[in-house]
Amino acid sequence: MKFTKQLLASQPDLYHLATHAAFLDAAAKGTVPKATLGRWLANDRLYIHAYVKGAGRLLDLLDLPDLVNPDGPAATEERLLQWLVDALVNVRREEKFFVDVAAKFGIDVNLPALDSSSQGGLRVRSEEKIAGLRAFEKLFSRIGTGTTPPPTAAGVRRQDEPRQTLLPWLAPAVLFWATEKCYLEAWSGAKAAQEEGRDPAADADGGALRSEFIDNWSSAEFRDFVDQLGDIIDDGVEEAIRRHGVETLRDQEWTSETWKEVLVAEKDFWPQETE
Repeated sequence: MKFTKQLLASQPDLYHLATHAAFLDAAAKGTVPKATLGRWLANDRLYIHAYVKGAGRLLDLLDLPDLVNPDGPAATEERLLQWLVDALVNVRREEKFFVDVAAKFGIDVNLPALDSSSQGGLRVRSEEKIAGLRAFEKLFSRIGTGTTPPPTAAGVRRQDEPRQTLLPWLAPAVLFWATEKCYLEAWSGAKAAQEEGRDPAADADGGALRSEFIDNWSSAEFRDFVDQLGDIIDDGVEEAIRRHGVETLRDQEWTSETWKEVLVAEKDFWPQETE
């Protein structure tokens, strides 16, 4: 079984909670108010900022080949590099899309902020952010630090500690794949649950979700993009197993913990209020 398939099968209950929520049901029905959607979009926009910084940290971890191999396939790190470049382009476009659609429908996408001259102007305090955003900020900031909270043999997580790894890119790549995969499946489910023939203009948000956002977040192009990263991860793990055998199992165990942490963060990203 492919490594990403193993991950998907490893936490079925938590994966369900990460991709199903009352907020998504309300989005499909058109009953999410503008204020609720605006707060969620504001958090999602700040998530993009953490995502961009995390991508930079992962880029720094890539061990790109010194020599050109014209007859062989691109190295895993080269493929991951190209995916990250495309991801950065995509999320910058996505942020502009957020702002433009919000303006079109009169939705405020700013959280309360305080002046922080030491950090360059107005900043959103941590307590104003939803738990899922705070979790993702920690996950993305941890990339490249050489630490991760692996479980002990008894299954009890220890404090963050330095570790050696054969595949320094693996856990961060799974972080990006996991969050994109959950987002895709969550909004694909919302799209499938929509009532046909109902005018989005009559929705509580004026139609922002059902006429703009949901289609964008469940598109075939987005699915191809997510699947591409999954293929890169699977191919990289298979290559590592061929080269190093069972030594790669430790990396896979640590990465499984990252998968679980992402699912918790995704679950906590959905708003509790829906109407």
